[in-house]
Amino acid sequence: MQQLHASVPLASVSRPPAYDCVFLAGGQGAMADMPGSSQLHRVLGDAAQHGGAEAEAGRGGAGRGGAGAAQRMCKLIAAVCHGPAGLLGAVHGGTGQPLLAGRTVACFTAAEEDKTGAAGCMPFTLEHKLREAGATVRPGQPGEENALRDGFLVTGQNHASAARVASLVLEALSVHPAGPEVGAPIVGHAAGAVAEA
Repeated sequence: MQQLHASVPLASVSRPPAYDCVFLAGGQGAMADMPGSSQLHRVLGDAAQHGGAEAEAGRGGAGRGGAGAAQRMCKLIAAVCHGPAGLLGAVHGGTGQPLLAGRTVACFTAAEEDKTGAAGCMPFTLEHKLREAGATVRPGQPGEENALRDGFLVTGQNHASAARVASLVLEALSVHPAGPEVGAPIVGHAAGAVAEA
């Protein structure tokens, strides 16, 4: 419990990070603080790289544990609500490719920003910026649970999604205690229904 009261500065995080998961909490402050943080981007890039170069050919299920398939593991990166703003500008530590390129994510949506009246206060619309960065955004209904996992990346749309994001992280870590399999399929959960893409 004492560790919960002792924050570690990002500059002090080891390479590779000595954590199973890097979690980016949401809230509107994430929109201002996270996108330009080179220290955060270093930690995220190192987390994605952990366990060896990412075998992108294995994404979507190909190369998942069959005979001769390379089982590469990554640290998990999870983000909820406005937390995915921290992924903007982050690159994979091994490949140099943007972490969001080709990934499917959930985030606080433009519709939710409009509904809360906060759209005019935000420096950008997160949903649009994530798409510009190469991600596929899978929005759910405003205010409802929507969480998914794409390989080492677990994201949730809003505060209603936080518990499901935590469940997806725990499921991934329990199946692969050293980290999730990079080629794991996209697993989603929206408003009580679980679907595999």
